[in-house]
Amino acid sequence: MAKIVTLFVCILLSLSTQGAIKKSSSSISSLKKQIKRSQQAVAKVKKGIFNIEKNIAAGNVRLKMLGKSLNETDQTIFKLAAQFKKDLHLLKAVRGKTERLFKLSVLELLNNEGSETHLAAKKIILKQLRTKIKDLKQLELTQQKTKDIILDLQQQYKTVKSDRNELLAVLNSMELNKINVVNRYVNASKRTNKYKMRLEKLSTIKKIKRSKKSRKGKSQISKLGMAFQPPLNNFTKLDHGKKGLSYYFKNTSPLYAPQDGKVVYQGRLANYGNVIMIEHGNQIKTIILGDFLAKIKKGNRVAKGDIIGYSKLLNKSEGTIYFEVRKKNVVQNTIFLLDKKYLKDQNLKKI
Repeated sequence: MAKIVTLFVCILLSLSTQGAIKKSSSSISSLKKQIKRSQQAVAKVKKGIFNIEKNIAAGNVRLKMLGKSLNETDQTIFKLAAQFKKDLHLLKAVRGKTERLFKLSVLELLNNEGSETHLAAKKIILKQLRTKIKDLKQLELTQQKTKDIILDLQQQYKTVKSDRNELLAVLNSMELNKINVVNRYVNASKRTNKYKMRLEKLSTIKKIKRSKKSRKGKSQISKLGMAFQPPLNNFTKLDHGKKGLSYYFKNTSPLYAPQDGKVVYQGRLANYGNVIMIEHGNQIKTIILGDFLAKIKKGNRVAKGDIIGYSKLLNKSEGTIYFEVRKKNVVQNTIFLLDKKYLKDQNLKKI
């Protein structure tokens, strides 16, 4: 048990010391420029969406104001028209009655019937009726002004309604344009993410190539006397330093035994997930830990390439599996212990 605890501590130390190597290839540089241009395009489209939404909001405020103006004008026209009709009807009735009285009074005065006092009174009534008829004519002129006001309001109503319809057409056009711009934003974002994923893969193969160039002396595979199959073939990114490898994945895939051996431990390591340790003889051991479900138990014997579990996303969008080879409990530069065919395939297919 003490040996296993010590081994876990070593694993944690090796995980914490993994680092990234600086990228410098022309293809990586080109991808970085593409990512920058794509990000600028995304930012520009995002700003365009903001401006469209701002204009739509302002247009809706204006639309609300026009609608309110239409309602108020319509109510005013209705009230004025009703009052105008009522007043005009009353005015015509009063004027007609007054004109009839005036004619009767004129006839009586022309007949010269009655006393002088009676005739004098008739003249006074005629004068009053004449004045009243004049006042009624003046009121009719005033009513005509009211009619002109109603006509002006009706024209204003038509103008505001026309403006409102034009604004509705513009807002509908803006909404359609917004949909197109949002689609451009989504496509630009997808393109940016695609460039980023390609950059990650190119960076990984760059690390592998640079590590190959810096390798000196006898092959590590020949030192250990065996090569190892990687535990995971379907991954999105691979990180490595001078020790173990970290595989990143987004789908469930088989987990393979890296070499013939015996399972000496299968369990969990806090904060890192499940753990499988396989003893291969000659004090060589492989360790796999991370987000996966094991299908073997302690004491099982496995052959190289056997399925020993499956990668599993545990409430995360991306999972991680760590793999390392140890000799006498010392972590080896695992990347150089993988099958040559696998490294070749990574150059041609994975990147």
